[in-house]
Amino acid sequence: MTFEVAEGRFAGYRAVNEIKSRYPPRGRARRRLVRQLQQYDDIESGWSMPADMSGPGRRDYDLMLTVPTGHASDYVVNLPKDFRTGGVAITRSLCIPGFEREARAAGDHFRTMIVHGRLSASEIEERLAEGSVLEAYEFLDELGGTKFCDSDPPAPYTMSILWSYVFSNMIHDAKRRDLFRGKIVKVKAEAKRVHKLISRFAPPSNPQCIKASWVTTALDELVGVKLAKKIGVGKYEIFYRLRTPPLLDWLIGLMYNANGNGAGAHLGTFPNARDE
Repeated sequence: MTFEVAEGRFAGYRAVNEIKSRYPPRGRARRRLVRQLQQYDDIESGWSMPADMSGPGRRDYDLMLTVPTGHASDYVVNLPKDFRTGGVAITRSLCIPGFEREARAAGDHFRTMIVHGRLSASEIEERLAEGSVLEAYEFLDELGGTKFCDSDPPAPYTMSILWSYVFSNMIHDAKRRDLFRGKIVKVKAEAKRVHKLISRFAPPSNPQCIKASWVTTALDELVGVKLAKKIGVGKYEIFYRLRTPPLLDWLIGLMYNANGNGAGAHLGTFPNARDE
């Protein structure tokens, strides 16, 4: 997430804010986190910098790594070690704000406070060090359509977004009645078109962040669990049917079974399914 103060005494202040949950427990995930922060730090590193952050005279910005307050100490202790292990030196100001969600009668709030690090703007740093409260509605509505960031997501997550938001909109109206009758509808899907459709779920500040390779991986995984068939270069046939939640758990289960635990044909994953 990128932001800029538009007016007032701090007008022009910019920051790139990465939001994480718990600290990665394993080496590969830790190296990916370090590499991600290194890309944010170095504008020439190949990261697809949002247009509003990379123009002339707009290369000064801070880095924030916002994490749940309960996990902040893990970041404070482990991140410097992983920077040293990876030979990475962050040149920009970097701080770690912790956040907590508070339920109130007037609605949910998020309280955030810097637990480690510095910002280039001392007055903003002082305010965040004292703690700041945001009402959930102030930003959740804006982020509601964002389902990806610049970090490569797990394949089951991308598969679930395709299943819920993309394939369902590729079905001809004449076939929709079959869905409500419990039938499987075959959907022709070209990887390039699917990538274009799913790109609308990128953050407004970085609309090009969703990689075509993420889509291809997800489509190939759907083939692997018998929910699709590859019919040409970059072309697939999807065996689509309405699926009630929890969709993500269902897809993970299919992938687990397909990787050595005996996955059946795609019709077997749908009770009483009838092909068209």
